[in-house]
Amino acid sequence: MTRLVTSGTVVALFPWLLVSVLLPWAGRVADTSANGLVEQRREAAGGGGTDTPRSVDSAGWVDQLTAFVVVQQSLAGTRGEAGSYDAYVGQIVLVRSLYERGEWSGAFVTMNRFMDMLEAREGGISGRAAAALWDYCYVVTPPALHDVRRHRQWWEKHVEWDKFFWEE
Repeated sequence: MTRLVTSGTVVALFPWLLVSVLLPWAGRVADTSANGLVEQRREAAGGGGTDTPRSVDSAGWVDQLTAFVVVQQSLAGTRGEAGSYDAYVGQIVLVRSLYERGEWSGAFVTMNRFMDMLEAREGGISGRAAAALWDYCYVVTPPALHDVRRHRQWWEKHVEWDKFFWEE
């Protein structure tokens, strides 16, 4: 019979792995209904429904976006580029606050204000940093928080349509 050798570290890591990784993952996998990414909210007065993004995982994308702003700020500093990123960090903090409170329309407006700031390169940031932040927003930000017109502009700029479709 083979004896299993375990270290104290492995034994200690297993409960952490179970609680911090596997249980949250199982909860997300279990929610595979058609409304898995959107919860239906009914307005008491009109009885109509509105689709609103869930705020369960809100910290993840906001943290990623905030970190990317800080990375761009650090890169600008090492390149000797002028510009202030304080307004961008402040805007993301406001987005986080509204999103986590469930104020979806406010989060939408403030996120799109962030995009307006990038377009105008407020704070004197470089075009390279503004473009990098703009593109990264589409990677991490929930689509419900973007103005559809911006999606179209981004797709037209980045997708090579003749290579996007294929013939069968």
